[in-house]
Amino acid sequence: MDDKLLKKIEFQATIIRDTLYNIALYRALSFYIDKVKKNCDIYYSFINSTMCMICIRWCNLFGAYSEENHWTQTVSDENQNFIRNEILFKVCGGEDGWSDYFNTFKDFRDYYVAHFKEEGFSKVVPNLDNAINILKMMFNKLFEIYEISSPSIELFYENTLEDLKDFVSKLINLFK
Repeated sequence: MDDKLLKKIEFQATIIRDTLYNIALYRALSFYIDKVKKNCDIYYSFINSTMCMICIRWCNLFGAYSEENHWTQTVSDENQNFIRNEILFKVCGGEDGWSDYFNTFKDFRDYYVAHFKEEGFSKVVPNLDNAINILKMMFNKLFEIYEISSPSIELFYENTLEDLKDFVSKLINLFK
């Protein structure tokens, strides 16, 4: 494998881990949201910024095909078909389900993150359960395709979530 391809794979893996980290942070913050004063702007800003970063990273991987960080840039046509059919479509219930799911991220990003339009506040926050499953499967498939050993992405996510819940529980005391 050439160095350029290896760097792309490593960078995509970094984007996937970063997105999972931010999802874990969003979930940890959400877990304690009922313990925060309703007028705690800094807490709500933190949680909103985390969702914004999730959407940006998601669109880095799944947005425009021509972008250098799009997942298709590192995967052969044969493996692209597998990923579309066995990961994206299967998790989301088919091609239309994938398109609808992707558009929840894109719309949220377009209206709330990138352009900050008033109608963005009525956009649905993307369902993160599917995102977690897709990102884990993409990470594992990427490393399987190129026969590169990798640490468990499942353990990474679970450990990160637990660590962040612990961190946020301590942080919460500052917002009481």
